[in-house]
Amino acid sequence: MKRVQERLAVWLVLTICLWIVWRLLGWAFLQYVIWLAAGYTILLVSFWVYLAWHYWHH
Repeated sequence: MKRVQERLAVWLVLTICLWIVWRLLGWAFLQYVIWLAAGYTILLVSFWVYLAWHYWHH
């Protein structure tokens, strides 16, 4: 569970940094990378919530 939290933190920071770069430079291809990073972050959040729920209820 700790590894999932670490990956989640890294991907969240990466997504925010990419969004800032995209807003400053306006590179169109970065928008697709940001969507992929955000999707992976949502997947990690879901997995972390599942693990936390499973840990606390069993």
